[in-house]
Amino acid sequence: MHVADFTWPGGPEQLAENLTRVVRTAEDAGFARLSVMDHLWQIGFLGPPEHEMPEAYTTLGYLAARTSRVNWCRG
Repeated sequence: MHVADFTWPGGPEQLAENLTRVVRTAEDAGFARLSVMDHLWQIGFLGPPEHEMPEAYTTLGYLAARTSRVNWCRG
């Protein structure tokens, strides 16, 4: 599974909660690998550059601490 857009309801204040929900749902559904965008700004066909785009390695470290079976990579 690839997470390409981090602009969700609740804004940046809810990012950690939303990411945790997404990754745990993916793990429960049997996904073996999850990747996140590694861009500094959102790419045009997914949204405007001002959309949220957390740093990839920090995001993967955060997500790894919240799962036990998913492998991680940056996209």
